[in-house]
Amino acid sequence: MAIEINNPRAGQYLEQNLIQLRKF
Repeated sequence: MAIEINNPRAGQYLEQNLIQLRKF
């Protein structure tokens, strides 16, 4: 998690995953 939080791109990727989960 720490690495993902430190990387801007990873943060956007996680945000997109949350949006996709909301669709389900």
